[in-house]
Amino acid sequence: NAQRRNANQEAADHFTVGLELLKHWSETAERVQQELTLLTVLGPVLSTTQGYGASEVERVYLRAQELVHQVEEPSREFLVLNGLWNAYEVQGKHQLAYEFGERFLSLAQRKHDAVLLVQAHYALAVTLFYLEDLSSALAHAEQGLTLYDQRKHSSHAFLYGQDTRVACLLFAGHIGILNEKCHRMAVRRR
Repeated sequence: NAQRRNANQEAADHFTVGLELLKHWSETAERVQQELTLLTVLGPVLSTTQGYGASEVERVYLRAQELVHQVEEPSREFLVLNGLWNAYEVQGKHQLAYEFGERFLSLAQRKHDAVLLVQAHYALAVTLFYLEDLSSALAHAEQGLTLYDQRKHSSHAFLYGQDTRVACLLFAGHIGILNEKCHRMAVRRR
């Protein structure tokens, strides 16, 4: 209820208490499932209250990553990979963010899930932009735009905090502006 009301700190407190209570459970599949559930709802709440790159956010997603392989739920794995990608991107650890972006693109491709593919291409477009591989960044942004379907992806703004189409357009625009500036500078030097 607290999370639905955007009482994020209160929600984080409740999820943290839930995680503390789980420490008293025996190691069972149900316990792993419950902990993973709490971690994957706590991660976004902490991202809101502390920022995507906060060490606590990273810690939550790293623990979730340990557990996600014990539970066969690709949707949760994608949330974990996206959370870690966000954390490392914001921390400026672009090479590490790239590795997580590649992993969640691979997962989306294996699952043939267009919704996940759009998000994965966006993530790689952002990371490659900051790694200064503009042609690859543009290719991923364009791929995200090609796959985007308003009917399927309208919930992206709620799941990921932004509309992925708009975000892909933004980075494609940045790349276009940078390419134009580089071209002008090259022409002036001649």
